[in-house]
Amino acid sequence: MLPKKVPLKLLLDSTGLFLILFNLRVFSPQQDFNRRSEEGSPGRMLVLLESGKDRDGDGLSDQAEKQYGTNPKSPDTDQDGLVDTDEVLIYHTNPLQTDSDNDGLSDFEELMRFLTSPRQDDTDQDGLPDGAEVFSYHTNPLKADTDNDGLTDGEELTVYHTQPLIADSDSDGVSDGVEVLRLVSNPNSADTDGDGIADGLDKCPTEAGAGNSYAGAEGCPDFRPQIWVEVDQVIVLVGVNFLAGAAQPTPQSQEALDKVYNTLRQNEGVAFEIQGHADGAGDEASNLRLSQRRAEAVFEYLAERGIATSRLRATGLGENNPIASDDTPQGRAQNRRIELHRLH
Repeated sequence: MLPKKVPLKLLLDSTGLFLILFNLRVFSPQQDFNRRSEEGSPGRMLVLLESGKDRDGDGLSDQAEKQYGTNPKSPDTDQDGLVDTDEVLIYHTNPLQTDSDNDGLSDFEELMRFLTSPRQDDTDQDGLPDGAEVFSYHTNPLKADTDNDGLTDGEELTVYHTQPLIADSDSDGVSDGVEVLRLVSNPNSADTDGDGIADGLDKCPTEAGAGNSYAGAEGCPDFRPQIWVEVDQVIVLVGVNFLAGAAQPTPQSQEALDKVYNTLRQNEGVAFEIQGHADGAGDEASNLRLSQRRAEAVFEYLAERGIATSRLRATGLGENNPIASDDTPQGRAQNRRIELHRLH
């Protein structure tokens, strides 16, 4: 239905300026509220001011109130605590409806008490109506994530069923947002995988395990690394080979070196002395230097991949610790080797 037309009248806009317009369209309060809601902007409000009576002293003449459908005998038609003129001109709320946005808070409460928007039912866009936040959930209607845990209040209540007022709902030492978005653990269970280790201390919070003897891998499934040496023990690093007179391992050695890297990466408390050895061909001093360079080559391979140098030591032991005879090519190849001595 089109709004009514009125002939030449005296009008007052929201800036306080008097205007004279011809055939002005005057909208009812509900029409005007709906129109401005659709437009997303209050726009310019024009209020009809007859020179006649204003019996309730609210700033709108009785004739204007008739056009708006408000009560000319009550300055606050909807009894929301705001006079009709302020609702029309200043706040752009509906003077016929106590709660213009139907969010459970009166227009007065939104404007004067909670500072929320009386024309938007979810001021902070968290998926919860302002009234529900204030009266039911006691969350902040002006803040989408009341407890700063990385999840909106709406997500906590309707999706994850966590506490929107407590950042760590299950008190496991990890915020709800981190559990949901990064660890993919249960924010409502302190021990997601049920292994007896709280998610905040569990390096594998979704895989049941235990504190094992091989790693600083508390809570991860027990496993024995591909390369393992007990403290103060020495093993030959099988698969790492050198050509005669060469300090760099052969390309085929990478698989074995990567096993050492993975062991060190997964077991932060482990440190190795890398011992280089040479065969007996050539003079002893040259072989000592060569064995040192071989140990350093392995040291650098691991350090370049991120293993802390404080966990590594390179030592050349020359030709003095053979494990096979130097009388055959096969024996000499075995003596050109790397050994790992576990320090701790």
